[in-house]
Amino acid sequence: MNELKERFREPSTYAGLAAITVGLGQVLDWDEAGQVAGLVQGAGEQISTGNWVGAAVAVLLGGAAMWKREGR
Repeated sequence: MNELKERFREPSTYAGLAAITVGLGQVLDWDEAGQVAGLVQGAGEQISTGNWVGAAVAVLLGGAAMWKREGR
């Protein structure tokens, strides 16, 4: 369990998760995959430095921005 915790403290883990998200988005033809990958990367950078509040803010604001409709 400690090894898993250590892996999630490394920024490269979140870069890998972002890459997986983009790849799945291409396979599944999911338009928002790039945005989700950016969200994962941004939150991961905060988590890896121990900034849990920053990570939560990145996830909440990123999620809100992804799902907010554009003005027409």
